[in-house]
Amino acid sequence: MSCKAHLRGIGSITLLLIPLLILGCSKEVQEARHQKEKAGDITGASNAYEVRILPESPTVADNIIAEVKIKGEGRLSGKLTFIWEKNNQPIDGVSSNRIDGKSFKRGDVVRVKIIPQGGEAKGEVFYSDSVVIQNAPPVAATVKIKPDKNATKKDTLIAAAEGKDPDGDTVSFKYQWVKNGTEDIEGANANTLSSSNFKHGDFINVRVTANDGITDGEPVTSGYIAIINSPPEIVSQPPIEVKGFNYIYKVSAVDLDKDNLSFSLSKAPAGMTISASGEIKWNITEKDEGRHDVEIVVEDGNGGRTVQGYLLTIKLPR
Repeated sequence: MSCKAHLRGIGSITLLLIPLLILGCSKEVQEARHQKEKAGDITGASNAYEVRILPESPTVADNIIAEVKIKGEGRLSGKLTFIWEKNNQPIDGVSSNRIDGKSFKRGDVVRVKIIPQGGEAKGEVFYSDSVVIQNAPPVAATVKIKPDKNATKKDTLIAAAEGKDPDGDTVSFKYQWVKNGTEDIEGANANTLSSSNFKHGDFINVRVTANDGITDGEPVTSGYIAIINSPPEIVSQPPIEVKGFNYIYKVSAVDLDKDNLSFSLSKAPAGMTISASGEIKWNITEKDEGRHDVEIVVEDGNGGRTVQGYLLTIKLPR
């Protein structure tokens, strides 16, 4: 029988039983209040509050808030006191509905309780569900390519990445090199990129993803670098002394961009010629005996130019 039913029958019960009935009713009310408190729902004279923690899967990098709603058609009124708990222990110095995620570490269990103004004396306390602080993904803070300018086919490109992890985990990086904005270079997943993967005129950047051993962070993409023209290089050495009347020197030059090369003489004794393929010929006469300055120019048609100069000594047979 409920407390109300007992009290309705009070006319047939001696007044000495009234304190016992009131005590029993009080215990019944307290038990009902306890069960409602456990469910986070106390009605009674005050509004019933519903509180939850957002985000639902917080990390140490988040600004964590307690969202409070009134159940039914009520509306928020009066002051609410917030008490945040970490691993079932109250956190000192925080009484608002917001708390910095840095107050916790990964794996901590977080709960918040709210007390309406004057509610503590009435036993009105409302709890959120507990949440667990999750792993915070790492961040690739900066990504740069070296050399950052004047890169040519002679260069190996290097990605220099720096990262951080809100949980203090060790950060590693995953790399994907990209050519001309859209083409992921197959197999280019190291922090270096060899020159076999690009040519003059290409634009290169790199996409870097930080990993903390648990999860990947958001990828970060570097700025572009342009691969500029690589000048040709003369790889042969000229004969610098001749005894006789014929001089021949086949100039050998390479161009990493595989440009078509042209050969010319900017300095040469009279009668010396150079062919389109770079072969120098000179028919020597007696008056040519002595020393002569020779300067060979090789150009790639794209602004690349190299020069080889030497002093040629002619000694005629006697």
